[in-house]
Amino acid sequence: MYFQIENIVIWPSKADVKPLKRVVWFEPGVVNVITGESRTGKSAVIPIIDYCLGSSKCAIPIDVIRKSASWYGVTVVSDKGEHILVARKSPQDKGKASGEMSLTIRSERFDPPDEPPEKNKALQEVKDFFDNLFAVPYIEHDDSGWGNKRLGFRDLTHMSFQSQDIIANQNILFYKMHETEYRMRLATWFRFVVGAETQEYISRTRDKEELSKQLRALEAQIKAATAAMDKRRGELAAQFTIAKELGLYEGSVEGMSFDELVSAADRITMREDSVGVEQKLESIFHADKEIQAKRDRLLEVGRDIAAIRGRLNELEELRKAALLTGGILRRRKERLEIAEWMAKNTSPDGRCPICGGDGHRFAAVEFDKMLAALRRHEEAAAIDPSSVVACDKVKRRQEEALNELLEEQNSLRNYFAELEREKEEARRGRDFVKRVFALISEMRSTVKLAVELDSSSELMQKRDELKARLEETERWLKENDAQARFMSIMEDIGRRAQARLSTLDVEEQYKSAPMEFDQQYLNVKVRGEDGQYHLLSEVGSASNWVSCHIAYMCALQEYFCARNAGETSFLPSFAVFDQPSQVYFPEMKAKDSYDEIDTEAVRKMFRTIAASVLACGGSWQAIVLEHAGESIWGQVEGVHKVDEWRNGIKLIPREWYDEH
Repeated sequence: MYFQIENIVIWPSKADVKPLKRVVWFEPGVVNVITGESRTGKSAVIPIIDYCLGSSKCAIPIDVIRKSASWYGVTVVSDKGEHILVARKSPQDKGKASGEMSLTIRSERFDPPDEPPEKNKALQEVKDFFDNLFAVPYIEHDDSGWGNKRLGFRDLTHMSFQSQDIIANQNILFYKMHETEYRMRLATWFRFVVGAETQEYISRTRDKEELSKQLRALEAQIKAATAAMDKRRGELAAQFTIAKELGLYEGSVEGMSFDELVSAADRITMREDSVGVEQKLESIFHADKEIQAKRDRLLEVGRDIAAIRGRLNELEELRKAALLTGGILRRRKERLEIAEWMAKNTSPDGRCPICGGDGHRFAAVEFDKMLAALRRHEEAAAIDPSSVVACDKVKRRQEEALNELLEEQNSLRNYFAELEREKEEARRGRDFVKRVFALISEMRSTVKLAVELDSSSELMQKRDELKARLEETERWLKENDAQARFMSIMEDIGRRAQARLSTLDVEEQYKSAPMEFDQQYLNVKVRGEDGQYHLLSEVGSASNWVSCHIAYMCALQEYFCARNAGETSFLPSFAVFDQPSQVYFPEMKAKDSYDEIDTEAVRKMFRTIAASVLACGGSWQAIVLEHAGESIWGQVEGVHKVDEWRNGIKLIPREWYDEH
């Protein structure tokens, strides 16, 4: 996608300093070179662009470059011809990346304002803006745990930067691929980024996984049901034997198929006999309740009989006591009758009626006392005790009640004696009901299972539907083979890389075949003298590594620039190379005095990058940050000198940080 850098801009952190802003302008469709000494700010260009384009962390160098700036900005030009200035506030809180951002969009080129921008966007809003600008789809990928996160514009920018630690790295090809999360997500989405996969392909792949999962679960359910059915096959014939014993089935099952047995079992379960069985069970239930009531009554009668017998014993004791008292009184009266005779026979002159003597002067008085006592006992003996009569009446009533209870008790005992004789028959009845219900339940379960496994059942229909949908999805995926398309695309990019590698300082054997891409490691391979492909980590010399990086970055840009109209191109059409000559010129030499061989090797880098940009008609842009002087690359066609940071000229103006 056409997305090139127009300028980077920095606003000072101090007020009333000159200049009011620092702007570095770039030309579209050429190789832009910033040359300069070490520690002038060249290596801050990539972190500034990355920070303004929404990085979650700030990698801008600390101290002067970070402390001297209040805001950083980058102006980009989109494929719609829009000039977009995206600015972000400098980290303030312990170096944390700021979430305050500003977005300005113009239809024509414009100079960044002198005053620092005001916040009008949040970080996520800027990310969403660029996601929409690049038409990044709102989908998820299921190839890996890392891939479940959405692809974002931020993942695409990682393919545009070749920082100092990347440009000659034998293990890593792209920016920030040291971090596992970024590396795994880009590896997951790389086939989509280069166009081998489409949104529909990913969607159908997810459909395939979901359909396969559902089908596996359904087939496991059918397998379990089939296993249960196989077990029931052997049991069904035995169930019919029991059904015949219980009178639920007549006839023979010899020679009947399993389906016929199931059909017969279904008829048994639909019979109305089960209603009669339920009624019989209900009557047994009520009979049990009646028996329990009679048991309770028998106990109650026994308690009443015992109580009456106790009362009768008490009445008998009371009656005996009353009769005994009357007898004693009568005997006392009989003993005192002699006193009455003596009183009648006592002479007036006081003679004793017993001895006839007259010496007993007080005999008459004594006889009178005896006579008075006699009369009292006669009165007591003459009375019939009322307690005896009362006892007799109560006793008769209690005896009548006792007889009635004894008759009831005998009746109940006879009932339970009869019930005991019928007990075995009753038990057999209850067992019959239980057996009938158990058999019907088993047969119903067998019939239900058979129906579920029938080819016309809902379960089997659902399985067939899932199979048809899965087969259709797999057929579509096979016809639109993303892997084959990916291999074709990577072969195209590999051949383009081989062409660029042929003009770089690299050992001859590595120029003999197209470069390969390892999706797992996000790195490139070259073919060695043994005819096998090897990762860069197996290849010696940093000059080989940096050449492979440059060749492959050019090849990627060329491939995306060559995309047909209507084909999505996700790669931003710029690449930034930070000091690719470091393997030849580790330190800046005075007056650009370099070894001729190393000088020619570095010049090849600029020629190769420029040739790639020109071959695409300026559809992509290169930015090279170098300490190699203009004497090396100044005469290369397609190379534009942006600025030279030497002799005190740096990215950050001295006035912003030098108090003197």
